[in-house]
Amino acid sequence: MDGRRSILHQARKVIDAMARRPVVSVAFFAAAGLGLIAVLAAMVLDDLRYRTALESARSYSATLTAVREYYTSVVVPRARIGGLEVARDYHQRERAIPTPATMSIELGIWINDLVRPAEFRFFSGHPFDYRDDGGPRNAFEAEALERLVNNREPAFSRVVRDGDGLRLRHAEPVVMGAGCAACHNTHPDSPRDDWKAGDVRGVQAVSIALPPLFPSLSRVIDPSNPTFWPMLALLAGLAAICAVFLVLMRRLRRALDYARQRNRQLAQARIHAEAASEAKSRIMANVSHELRTPLNAIIGFSELMGSEAFGPMNNPKYLDYARDIKLSGERLMSIVENLIGFSEIESGAMELRREAVNLDQEVRRVVGLYEPVASEHGVFVRVEPASAAPVLSVDRRAFRQIVGNLVANAVQYAGPRAIVSIRIFGDAMEAGVIIADDGVGIAKAELRRLLQPFERAGDPRFANVDGIGLGLPIARELAAMHGGSIWIDSAPGKGLTARVTFPPDCIIGHAAEGGETRTRRGRRSVS
Repeated sequence: MDGRRSILHQARKVIDAMARRPVVSVAFFAAAGLGLIAVLAAMVLDDLRYRTALESARSYSATLTAVREYYTSVVVPRARIGGLEVARDYHQRERAIPTPATMSIELGIWINDLVRPAEFRFFSGHPFDYRDDGGPRNAFEAEALERLVNNREPAFSRVVRDGDGLRLRHAEPVVMGAGCAACHNTHPDSPRDDWKAGDVRGVQAVSIALPPLFPSLSRVIDPSNPTFWPMLALLAGLAAICAVFLVLMRRLRRALDYARQRNRQLAQARIHAEAASEAKSRIMANVSHELRTPLNAIIGFSELMGSEAFGPMNNPKYLDYARDIKLSGERLMSIVENLIGFSEIESGAMELRREAVNLDQEVRRVVGLYEPVASEHGVFVRVEPASAAPVLSVDRRAFRQIVGNLVANAVQYAGPRAIVSIRIFGDAMEAGVIIADDGVGIAKAELRRLLQPFERAGDPRFANVDGIGLGLPIARELAAMHGGSIWIDSAPGKGLTARVTFPPDCIIGHAAEGGETRTRRGRRSVS
């Protein structure tokens, strides 16, 4: 008890001393508050720059891995069929292409010159004799080999000091396939002849320079800066003025301080939320655009291989592989397109390009694109015939995305042996599409979650459903941009019904059988 009274007595003495010296008290708390804010801001920014650099490094590494695997499994076999050699000294031969290892190394060197400030490097614990710098060059690379090769870790990252700045180094293993192991075991220059599929042949490392924290603030608070002491004196004077004002208007200041503090917190929270949302959208858009180009190449080349445009493939399995590559690429491209579309909608950068669209024709085109996916899920999709299909003034790409996302949602969640029925409706007041299935259905609580961005159904039955939770939110936003709406209803065991409705100002007319279009004013045209 005496100890507690002593502590309370000392606390009162401190409070009384602070009340007698308001200038010193305000200066102390102001300095402590600014220091705490600076520390927290530095921690947040440091974490943000690290995460951004790490995601960039992972994206670059994944792209290099995809290119190397595609080159090894597709380009090299096709080149050999065409009579080309695969050699490390290909530039000295007339009809030769580089080996996958040589291609990876030279691609890394080429990217180093093209993409700044990122750097790429490939190294191994068993390099070829002709590679002078094929082994680890520093402590990070040696530790990366130990962790990735011996400990079989999936990746290894570390921030290291590089001169006056910091760099993020990210390393991932290069795992050998069966073809790679066979080639290395028979190569005369190979340091080993006992490689097998699944062995880690080496490491690919990405190095990205981290931007400095508070570069301009560090110059301002430098005592050698001529403006440092005048600014410090100014701040001290402002602190004294504030202290005098506190002494004279204590009660009023308390009320004002409370209101200002709340306003600052709300404004700061809004700024942080907007900045975080903007950073998320920017990173998401950049990564999506970076993925679009290699995906287009993968889809295009796999389609070219599947059509045997340059000659027949000797093994029919290659045709199946080409179709699998094309289907997987199209699925990934769908995710990328959804990410790009969502970022455009969220940032307000998307503009509608309206044109006359025949609903029946466009719906059938979209359904044709999703028939392979429906067949894979065991779902039958049918479009009910329309005697007079509405013709709308809408953005064709947006309309296809709306219908495609709703059809994909129905196919993925309906369940095996379900039937998805699509019906087109329209009159002078409204027009649109109804997509209904007789599948397993979704609970209303789950349905509300699916309408939120990046949300997925929590039901274990839908754990294997593809997607990232943007299909329905994008469809709803695109319909709203046209002045329309989407209504969805479902219940467990009763299937799901989605209705897309467009307002009267989108309706141009109706297309009868034979392609003749009747406008709302009675005029006729042939499409």
